[in-house]
Amino acid sequence: MTGNNAFWGMVIATTWRTWPFVFLMLMAATQSISQEVLEALRIDGGSRWHEATHITLRHVRPTLVTLSLILFFWTFNDFSTPYVFFGQIHR
Repeated sequence: MTGNNAFWGMVIATTWRTWPFVFLMLMAATQSISQEVLEALRIDGGSRWHEATHITLRHVRPTLVTLSLILFFWTFNDFSTPYVFFGQIHR
């Protein structure tokens, strides 16, 4: 598959291959947030926006950083996907 859309095809294939791992890691990170913290925010009058930014994002940030590093190294180390999409270079 060579041409103008080969890069985007490779991006879609890589995303399709890695999204289950990312989904499970983020779901586990959000489920580890203490319900007492969320209840305290609601009692203090916090909105859903405050819950998302001040509680959820701060608790999920270490997982996001770790996922970013893991996915970067997995994608950097991947040889088969670009080889399948772009083929052998003939000189």
